[in-house]
Amino acid sequence: PIDVRDPSKTPGKDGSEFEPATGPLPSPPVYTKVDWKGSYALWMDDGEFEWNVDFSTTGRDGWIIQESLLECTGVHVGGVAIPDRLTRFYEAWHVDTAGVVSPMVPRNDSWRMRSFGALSKGHWARVSRLGFTKTPPSMMGMTIGAVKDALPWVHSASTIPSGCVIVKVPRSASGDWDSTSTPPVKHHGLKY
Repeated sequence: PIDVRDPSKTPGKDGSEFEPATGPLPSPPVYTKVDWKGSYALWMDDGEFEWNVDFSTTGRDGWIIQESLLECTGVHVGGVAIPDRLTRFYEAWHVDTAGVVSPMVPRNDSWRMRSFGALSKGHWARVSRLGFTKTPPSMMGMTIGAVKDALPWVHSASTIPSGCVIVKVPRSASGDWDSTSTPPVKHHGLKY
């Protein structure tokens, strides 16, 4: 399971930490500062969640790459168990020569969990880390809207893009709720 208090303990497919980049790098890695700044997070009823942030970087004329791991466990809707899932995906945002990160709709990134409904319960967690590259996402096998859990307006991929260098664990969040109990357990969680 994902430990949002210590994202470095997030397992890769083989039980290791996040998966390392493999294969030759199309361009040399650029070690630049990449960070996020955000608004408050909203834990709403029945598992719904939203957290919007903007990215910043000292990098110019390149791409911010975000690796995310999303886990949903113990989810029941109307008394029916929903299979647990663990999804890893990658997203890319363009950085121009002035350092402006785009697209912004209305912020660079929005983590959203939909409501699971009035008779639901469960747990979710998400951990992400950021990197920067000069290689365009299309040259790394990423396309717009490729991954269901990714934002539909950014380049994404479900496997680590060729040449991707991820350098920082910037944030994580989780949520738990149970609207089937009496009284209902309000959706609550942590963010780092």
